[in-house]
Amino acid sequence: MHFSGELPETLLLWDLTEHGHNLGWCRSSEQGPPIIKIHPATVSPAEWRYLFNSGPWSIPMSHVGLCFAYDVLLHECTHACVEYLRGGWRDSPHCRSYWTSHNNPAWIAELNRLAPALGYRGDPFTLKRPRRVAVPGQFTRSGKPVTRTQLCQDGNAPNPEHFPHLLPHREKFYVSNKLPFAWEG
Repeated sequence: MHFSGELPETLLLWDLTEHGHNLGWCRSSEQGPPIIKIHPATVSPAEWRYLFNSGPWSIPMSHVGLCFAYDVLLHECTHACVEYLRGGWRDSPHCRSYWTSHNNPAWIAELNRLAPALGYRGDPFTLKRPRRVAVPGQFTRSGKPVTRTQLCQDGNAPNPEHFPHLLPHREKFYVSNKLPFAWEG
């Protein structure tokens, strides 16, 4: 639906991810054909309580279900698109040390292509770039603020690492539990 049937045939597994901290995982192109894992906790509340109550995602239980799993799959398919259809990001002659799988031009371009199709009308996604920022409450001997390097994104778009989960309207999608296509499961 979102990739015009161009993604290579992908093995999709309901499987535990490394340390249970990721909701999904996509194998990169240099390792072979695409394999996508989706953690069972995306649809199973019992697993959710065990793994994610204090985890990094802090997703409400009301979001758990097929619509949430659909968005995890979309996120992982976007990784597959970048790796298998857009040439990846690691081997770019313009690759920067601060680029990651969620912060590179190909990923950002895909988010900006997909987000409007999901109903997002906010600021476009941009690359996070290193900037010097003040450390709150810390000062040098001369009274100047202590600074550190931090990756910062221009505009007010949601964090590209959590696409599409943090798009403003996705909560309604998860709570409705109505997939955008017919499903008999």
